[in-house]
Amino acid sequence: MAKENENTSVTEKDLRFIKKELLKEQTAPPLHELATKLAYEKNASQLNQAVKKYNPDCTYEPGDLICEDYDEQLTVSSKGTEAFRGKVVLKVINKKSYESYDCEMLEVDYTGGGVFRKYIDYMKKTNTQVLLPCSQGGNAQTPETLKKEEDPRLHELPMTKKDLKSLEKNLKKALSKSDDFFHWNDKWQLTEKQIKIPETKIKQIEKSLKKAKQSAATTDLVSEFMGISPSQADFNLYCLSLNHFLEKKYKKSFIFVYPAGWGKWILRKTLQSFIQEIPLSAPQAKLPEFDSEAKPDLLKQQEFPLKIYLTWREILSGGLKIPANLSKSLSSSREYIFTDSEHGKQYQVYLYPKSGLFIGLQEFYKQHNVTQGASLTLTQKDNINFDFGLKEAKKAMSAPMIKYDFKKDIFTSTKEISTSALPNKIIYLRNDTLNKLFSLYDQRNKLDLRELLIIIFKTFGLKGETLSLHVQRAYHLVDILKHTTLENIKKTLLLSPEFAVSVKKEDIFFYQEKIKKPEEIDHEEPVKVPRAVKTEPSTKEIEEELPEIGTVGEVETPTVVLKEKPPEKTAEKEKPPLKLKKEKKPEEKTKEELPPEPKKEKKLKKKRHKPTPEEDKGPRQKKGKKRIIEEQIELEESEREALFAIKADEKQEIEEIKTIKEPKKKEEYVSQEQTEHALSGIFGAKLKSALGQKGEKKQETPKKPTKAKTTKGTKKLEKKSTSTKTKAKKI
Repeated sequence: MAKENENTSVTEKDLRFIKKELLKEQTAPPLHELATKLAYEKNASQLNQAVKKYNPDCTYEPGDLICEDYDEQLTVSSKGTEAFRGKVVLKVINKKSYESYDCEMLEVDYTGGGVFRKYIDYMKKTNTQVLLPCSQGGNAQTPETLKKEEDPRLHELPMTKKDLKSLEKNLKKALSKSDDFFHWNDKWQLTEKQIKIPETKIKQIEKSLKKAKQSAATTDLVSEFMGISPSQADFNLYCLSLNHFLEKKYKKSFIFVYPAGWGKWILRKTLQSFIQEIPLSAPQAKLPEFDSEAKPDLLKQQEFPLKIYLTWREILSGGLKIPANLSKSLSSSREYIFTDSEHGKQYQVYLYPKSGLFIGLQEFYKQHNVTQGASLTLTQKDNINFDFGLKEAKKAMSAPMIKYDFKKDIFTSTKEISTSALPNKIIYLRNDTLNKLFSLYDQRNKLDLRELLIIIFKTFGLKGETLSLHVQRAYHLVDILKHTTLENIKKTLLLSPEFAVSVKKEDIFFYQEKIKKPEEIDHEEPVKVPRAVKTEPSTKEIEEELPEIGTVGEVETPTVVLKEKPPEKTAEKEKPPLKLKKEKKPEEKTKEELPPEPKKEKKLKKKRHKPTPEEDKGPRQKKGKKRIIEEQIELEESEREALFAIKADEKQEIEEIKTIKEPKKKEEYVSQEQTEHALSGIFGAKLKSALGQKGEKKQETPKKPTKAKTTKGTKKLEKKSTSTKTKAKKI
C-alpha cells in the first residue's frame, strides 16, 4: 500500500504547472493559493483518465481507476462505524494472485473525501489492506468503461482539508529547494522576475531610517527611493524584491517589525536604543534556588483585557510589562498601535518579546502626570491594534515625583506634582514609604529575590499574628530596590518556606521564620528545657470569673481572712428597720408558734467544734478556686448578719420590758411570716442555723405573748398576728 496519498505529493510535473501559473501573475501570490490551484490540477488530471466499472469476473491492472458501488457500515474508528451508500472511484495500486481462492486480489486506494476517506485512513492506520476480488474462477473478462457524466468525482471536493495542508507543506519544501523560485514571507514568484536593487539604494534607506528613528513601510521606501508608484504593474515585484534583499542580505542592519501588507522596517540599532539606560533595562534580581518538586499551582495564566498597576520603572521608561505567556503569543509582530480609548490618540509602541516589554508611551505618561499605582487596562482588538484606558479621579491630587540614576540603579525624590491619575490605595507608595525604601539601598547588594522579600516584609509588613503584605504591594516595593517582575514575586512567595498564602483573602501573603531542617538541628547542641511550673491565675483573671455578689460588694483580693472585729459605728447605720410591714393579712393564732424544727436541723444538736474567726478555715483541695472564694465570702457575710441580729434582739428586749408595765389591752401578735421575711434568703438561713441553740433553750421556759404597742385614737386591729421571739446568743 502507498505510504502517502498520491494527491499530496509534489512532482516535477507539478512544479512545471506552478511556473506556468506564476508567469501569468504580475504580483506574488501566497503559498495557500498556489497549493489550491495545484489540488484542482491533480484532480483534473485524474478526471481525464478513463474509469472502469468494477466486476469480480473482469481483470484489472495496477494504475487503473475503478468505480465501485457501496452500501454498508464502514469502520471509521476503533469504537464506531458509519453507514455509507454511493459510488466511489478507487485506484488499483497492487495486484496479487490467490490460488486457494481461485481469484486475484486488487489492493485499492482512495483520494477523495467524506466518510469513505475516513474508512481508508483508519485501514491505513491499522495496517489493513482494502482488497477487491477479480478474475474469479479464472475468468478474465474486459470491464466496461464509465461515462464521464457518471463520474462521482465531478460532485466532490478535490481533496480533504487535511490533504490540502499536507500538499501545501510539500509544495513549500519543493519550491525552497528549487532555484527557479524566490519568496519573502509567504509570497512566491519566479527568480527570473526578481528586480535587482543596487547597494547604493540600500545605504540611502539605512541613512533615512537612522535619521527618522522610527519604522518605515516598504511601499513608502519603494516610492521614495525607487521612483515607482503603486499604480505601476511592477510595483508589487519591487516591494517583494526589496523585502527579500533586506531579509536575506541585510538582516544584521534591518529588522522587520510590522506584518500587515508589505510590512515595515526599522534599524536594529534604533530599536535597541529605545531600551538603553532606562529603569526597565536594569538587571533583574536573582531568583533563589527552589525545590524541584514544588509546583506553583496558584500561578494563573493571564489573558486580555489585562489590568496593569504601573510601577515607577514603567512610568519613567514609558513602557509596560506584560506576562511571559502573552509576550510569546504577540511575537509575530514587533510594532503595535495603541489607541487611547478616552481621547482617541494613537501611539506607536514596540514590543520586546524576550523581556516582555512595550515601549513607546513616554508622551502619554508625561501629558497626564501618571503616578505609581495608577490602573491601566489594556485590550487587544486584533493582531496589531490595542486599546488602553487610564483610571482617573474627578479631582486632581498631589503625588511625589522621582527620578532615576541608571549607573547606580537608584531612585531619588524630586518634587510634588498634581495628577488626575487615581492610584490604588493598597499599592500606592507615599513619601515616607519611599524615603524608608531609599534608606535600604545599602542592604540590597548580593541579595536574591527571597532575601529582598524578607527585608520588605520585616520593614513594611502589616503587624498582626504574623507580618502580611499584598502581593502587588510587595512587588512595587521590591521593584524600587531591585528590578523584578510580578511573576517572579509570586513564584518566590509560593515556593519559599518563609511565606504562606492566605486562604481567606486573595493575594495576601504572610511571613514566618524559616523552620530548620532536621540535618541542621542535628549539629546544634541540645537545649535543656526547664519543667513547666504551675502558676496561680492572676487576680484579674479571677475577678473576671467571679459572679456578681448582692450587697456585699466587689472582692478586691482572691483570698479572704476572717478576723474578729469589734462592732463599728457605721454598722449601726446599716441596721435593718424592725418596723412591721403589712404585706399579707395576718392569720389569727391562739397559741404561740414555736420556730420550726426541720429534720435537717437536728444535725445541729450535735456539739461540734465551730471554728472561730481567728482560725482560718482552709478550702478543700477538691473544690475549685471559684467555689472556695464564694464560701469564704458567705462566711464573712453570715457573721455580719449575726452581729446585726444581736443588736436588734437587744433593742427588742428593752421594748418588751416597757410593754409589760403598760395596762392590759386586747392582745396582738406579730406574724412569724413578717419576721421570717426580714431574715429570708441564704444569709437568713445561715443566721437561723447559727442561733438555733439559743432558740431551743428559750422554748423550755416560754413566756406569755406580749401585747403590741398601739397609739391612742386608732381603731383596734381586727386581725391578730403572732410572732416568735428568739434571742441570739452573744458571741
